[in-house]
Amino acid sequence: MRLYLAEPIAVSLLRDPDTNTLRMVPCSIPSTSLESLIQTAVLQILDCFNYSSPPPQSLLSSSSSPQHRNIHGDRLIYCLTGVLFTHTSPNPFGGPRSNLGYWVYNGATAMDLVNFIVDAAYRAYMGMKGRQGLDAVVFGVNRVLELHDMVVVAAMGVGGTSNGGGGGSVNKNLTDELVLRGMNRSNHVEFHKVSLIPEHLRLSGVPNDVAELSAVYFTAREVRKRIDSE
Repeated sequence: MRLYLAEPIAVSLLRDPDTNTLRMVPCSIPSTSLESLIQTAVLQILDCFNYSSPPPQSLLSSSSSPQHRNIHGDRLIYCLTGVLFTHTSPNPFGGPRSNLGYWVYNGATAMDLVNFIVDAAYRAYMGMKGRQGLDAVVFGVNRVLELHDMVVVAAMGVGGTSNGGGGGSVNKNLTDELVLRGMNRSNHVEFHKVSLIPEHLRLSGVPNDVAELSAVYFTAREVRKRIDSE
């Protein structure tokens, strides 16, 4: 069903270099092809996920360690997938439980996921089915980055001293669950088996009292209980 009477304006998803967040802006060249918009958005998201910098100075004291995070980009991609691949997400990802939008995904890699997410959101928007999908992608990317930043900042503690704060552990557990959800719902792991986060997708570059929790695994029943409670 079309939601617009006029052709929607072209928009770009761009990384803000000052905040390492994703934002949506009107395209500077309105005639830019859909394929170019999609390709640019994918690259900008990957830049957000692969970019490493210190946490904002407003969160840390001047004596804090400059080391921020050493997070594999695929971990953030699976987190994003966990955020978007749910029945409560807007078109083109969510929908009735009997006909979820993300079910059409059939890729095999994290890169396939990024391409699918951006392609589906843009084609829904340009197909006059609403901008909610693009809004969800922007929100999802920034939420994933925020959660991981909070883990690192909480782990470093005030003045850069590691205290393994409870907030860091809570957010780390949440990001772990999102990773597993993303892997399960993209069919990149078998759901009925015990799910263990692969070593390369675990958190590193943060104090051991938080990072070591990345080895925790969840049975399918435990993950299902959290998913069903959404």
